[in-house]
Amino acid sequence: MAHGEVGNASYADTRLILVGGFAGSGKSEFGQSLATILTAAYLDKDTLTRPFVEETLRHLGRDPNDRDSDTYRSKVRPLEYEALMDAAHENIRCGSTTVVSAPLLLEVVDDIWLDDRRLEAEGEGATTSLVWVATTIDDMRRNMTRRNAARDHWKLSHWQEYIDSIDVDMRPVHEHTLVWNNGELSSLFNQASAVAVDGAQQSS
Repeated sequence: MAHGEVGNASYADTRLILVGGFAGSGKSEFGQSLATILTAAYLDKDTLTRPFVEETLRHLGRDPNDRDSDTYRSKVRPLEYEALMDAAHENIRCGSTTVVSAPLLLEVVDDIWLDDRRLEAEGEGATTSLVWVATTIDDMRRNMTRRNAARDHWKLSHWQEYIDSIDVDMRPVHEHTLVWNNGELSSLFNQASAVAVDGAQQSS
């Protein structure tokens, strides 16, 4: 947990942990487990931004559940991620370790994006780490079907087209921890525990 002296902006144990992965990979489950173990703030992109994203898409004449069009990617997504990261850094400035769950598909292949986040967090007295959650194509489809979220309907209805449009073997260009989701919640929790311990050892 974060700690520091009153009047001192330095919180030696404060961490910003970014959890990314494709839709249905299990990143939300992993992020929630990690936040629980660390007693950390947890920010999920969809929970935090869905209302304004849906309303913005309506104003643009798009399906409010659209997450795959050029309109969403160019006009809405940048604002969505800006709001998400602003909220994360606000928590960090308060000395709260924060776990952020979002696909981060563009960000993790950007040479400078994570470096910029790391520098910003360091200026706020926190360390930054990246976790990538991966699973099989079949499990991705199974997880999306089970949660039955409207934002997944296009992917599920055009499954082969969707799978052909992504590289399921993609990994972040930056240093990261790979978490493999085999469908067992106990495995995700154990891997979250390992990430929590590893980060604590690095900051000590």
